[in-house]
Amino acid sequence: MNTKPIFQTFVFIGVGLLTTLILLGVKVVFEQTGPGQRLELYGYEMLQSYLPDFASRVQMPVIVLDIGKLEGGTDEHPTPRDKLQDILQALVKTNPKAIALDIDFSPKDEGGWQDDRDPDFFNTCLTIKEEQRIPIFLGVERSIESPPDAWLGLDKYKSLAVGMRFQFPNTNKVILWTRPPDSKEVIPSLSLALAQTYRETLPAPNYLLAPMLEEINAYPSRIENLDQSEFTVAKSLVNYSMLEAIESQSLATVSPTSIYEHKENFKDKLVVIGRIRETRDLIPVIGRDKDIPGVLLQASAVYSLVKFPLYEFTHKARISIDILLPVFLLIFVALIRYRNRKNNDYNWHLKQWIAFIAVIILVFVGGIILVREAGIIWFDFLIVIIGLLIHPLLEKKIGTILSR
Repeated sequence: MNTKPIFQTFVFIGVGLLTTLILLGVKVVFEQTGPGQRLELYGYEMLQSYLPDFASRVQMPVIVLDIGKLEGGTDEHPTPRDKLQDILQALVKTNPKAIALDIDFSPKDEGGWQDDRDPDFFNTCLTIKEEQRIPIFLGVERSIESPPDAWLGLDKYKSLAVGMRFQFPNTNKVILWTRPPDSKEVIPSLSLALAQTYRETLPAPNYLLAPMLEEINAYPSRIENLDQSEFTVAKSLVNYSMLEAIESQSLATVSPTSIYEHKENFKDKLVVIGRIRETRDLIPVIGRDKDIPGVLLQASAVYSLVKFPLYEFTHKARISIDILLPVFLLIFVALIRYRNRKNNDYNWHLKQWIAFIAVIILVFVGGIILVREAGIIWFDFLIVIIGLLIHPLLEKKIGTILSR
């Protein structure tokens, strides 16, 4: 007498599992398409908006020194090196933790220094770094695909060089380091170089969740095409929740005077020198209505690595979640269906929909809790929600086809 209901229960679970596998295959393919990637980015933008932010009065480990009022700032008219040297030497007297210049100091494409005073300026940076133990880093962009000894023109300057690139065109990730073709050496990003001077090890995720997350310290490297050449790169998500606070705490200067007046603002800080005002370096950021000066992106990436890093699930973890959620629901619905097998008036379809809606709400709320409390961006949580909405409908359709 009980064989038939048990058999029907297993058939129900089997149909549900088949539906889950079909939806999982569709999801994996969909994530590789343009609409799928846009939906994931929309999910990233939505979750970013739930990150905790703070009032501008909260002091952060990174500060931006805005040199937008200085002349130059273009490849044709570089920022005067004597002005930069004066600012740098004044900053050193305030005892910062480290200094980075968000300026491209690469040699010219056709060869030669960008500015004839570059060697003197680089030598000053090396002297400060070696004698006063204050790390200084100089941005490199045009020459990043060159061998290490050409990043800043000479081999002795390569320890000063840092990359300034973000993932393009979506700036939700910063490139932590880049290994040029045919090279064993990597060039760290400006943000990673500063973060590593601030603390010996980068923040670690919750130990219970760590096995499910991509690690920042050992972020998976991959080969990508940059500037028509293949590079090995590693990336990390950027937390932009403090972008406005970083801008509000920035200080503008054209001379050492204002630095001396605000010397307490730089003590033990990571200082990023760049242009907030009067700059062509404006970059779109997800969730912002206007393009943002590149130096603020760099400072946000530094803050992310030092204080509040963001993590994402590994591919295996995402697949596991995609399978476990519907399987849990299937077993739950199958149990209540079997327990009420003798009640002909029992509407288990309604119970199934209620269960799926409850899990959908749980996924949405869980995505917000994960990002706020653990810094985990669940990129595909919107696609998971859509899959859960489709699941009962597709399951019913498949069941009808098989019953025929």
